[in-house]
Amino acid sequence: MDHIAYFSSHGPTDGGKRIKPDIVAPGRTILSAGSKPNMNGECDGDTKPELGKKIPESVGLMYAEGTSMATPVVAGTAAQIRQYFEEGFYPTGKSNREDSFTPSGSLLKAIILNGGKEMVGIDNVGYVTVSSPFDGAQGFGRVSLSDSLPIKGKTNFKAKVFDRQLIEEDQKQSIEISVDISEECDSELLSATLVWMDLPSSPGCQQCLLNNIDLELRRLSDESIHFPNGLDKDDDSNNVERVRIAVEDGDRFRLTVNAANLITASQTYSLVVTGCFHIHGSLSVNDEPSLSPLRTSTISPSSLSLISSQAPSHPPSNLPSPSIHSTIKPSLLPSTSNKVSSFPSSNMSSLKPSSLPTAHPSLQPTIESIKPTSFNNSFTGEESHVKTLLDWDKYVTGMMFDVTAKTNLSVTSLQLMKNKRLSNAEIEIYARQGSHVGFETNLNEWVKIYSAAPDVNGNLTKSLFSLITISKGATCGFYVTVRKVKNKKKKRKIKCNSKWDESPIAFNGDINVFAGPQIKYRFRKKGPICAFVGKVFYTINHNYE
Repeated sequence: MDHIAYFSSHGPTDGGKRIKPDIVAPGRTILSAGSKPNMNGECDGDTKPELGKKIPESVGLMYAEGTSMATPVVAGTAAQIRQYFEEGFYPTGKSNREDSFTPSGSLLKAIILNGGKEMVGIDNVGYVTVSSPFDGAQGFGRVSLSDSLPIKGKTNFKAKVFDRQLIEEDQKQSIEISVDISEECDSELLSATLVWMDLPSSPGCQQCLLNNIDLELRRLSDESIHFPNGLDKDDDSNNVERVRIAVEDGDRFRLTVNAANLITASQTYSLVVTGCFHIHGSLSVNDEPSLSPLRTSTISPSSLSLISSQAPSHPPSNLPSPSIHSTIKPSLLPSTSNKVSSFPSSNMSSLKPSSLPTAHPSLQPTIESIKPTSFNNSFTGEESHVKTLLDWDKYVTGMMFDVTAKTNLSVTSLQLMKNKRLSNAEIEIYARQGSHVGFETNLNEWVKIYSAAPDVNGNLTKSLFSLITISKGATCGFYVTVRKVKNKKKKRKIKCNSKWDESPIAFNGDINVFAGPQIKYRFRKKGPICAFVGKVFYTINHNYE
């Protein structure tokens, strides 16, 4: 269990910078199913073969090895962690549906990698080669559920998670940690792991990380800094950063997340901290209002029951991975440069778990990335559109509207009415699963899917627009606004129709568009109805069921 198989694939990636593998799992001499032709129930017999002895012909089991054995171990661990949050065990340790939320993919990854158990070395059948954390053999270690989350009677630590936390360019967010080792919690290790979903880079890239966020743990007694991933400096190559150190009772630290260099306006991330500690305050932001994390309560190991080893009580939804990003033109992505320049682009924000609709998952819209010149193969490739009102009577800084699908479709872009006031203005577009109603002024309930200037005719750059996939019968809310620019006398605004008092404002056999209120940038003040003026482009998803 503590040695890596000699045949296990090794990292790192080309260039030697990105840590691979992320995690390792048992994948040698694993008892697996071995079906027998013309037999029924052979895989579910009562006889369990002994290791090293021949398996009877009547028993549908076999010993196997490789990634086909290791991968299910990790998948099962992730499923149990997901089930734990979805059944509301966090933060109280007891199942409470009111506390239920769907953890992001980045949070699941952070929890698994944060609990990675250090391996001894590589078993070469006869001799052992030394391996250490973050190298090309074990990465962040062996998957271990008991080292990832507090479990009653099994662990000796606490945990705190921050999911879908938004950070903007040049921001730093910090919490202070005081170590408190006692009989109930006696772990002498403090571990923190940061994970975010980065944009796809270009083939052959040398500096492949596009949005660079740094994790730093500073000891307050002497201001010494513990850097992540075994380094003695900030890591500018990986989108996973872990700091794990030995601590003593009474030690105090400041844990800081720093948006060191983003090519987008902001980025969402997940953070997990384990050990015996008290957290002081929330993730505060330097020179900015505090951004409250979605889930930040501490789990006590004494209050937790063992997670069932059975499959989740309900199937995972087909909702998108909550860490959502927009696609950037390949020409804007660095391929060989060692420095990532910053420029405004699409935000990578996330939906707060409480905003997910309770309807059947198949009726929920998803927000995905698309390549600049092609659609997913489930699309016809033929784009249609509906025109909304062509008359306008008012300029506003933003307005909301809803789109309801009559068939499975994907919204691919918008066109605003031609408007001189939009010259060189940056349009921001947000979307959410479900109607805008009730969420008009809550930024945390929305995903930014576009951020760029339109052309002279009000057309958006489609390659920068995140694809919105909406199932038949589902609704997706949109918020179109003009980014506020400081020290600019000329006010940039969007045209709308404030006299429209009927719905929908546009419709055909595929789609309905419903008017919504005017909302000042960004989500600041709700005004009266002001209908969107322009076009909604979409494609029909014939194979999306």
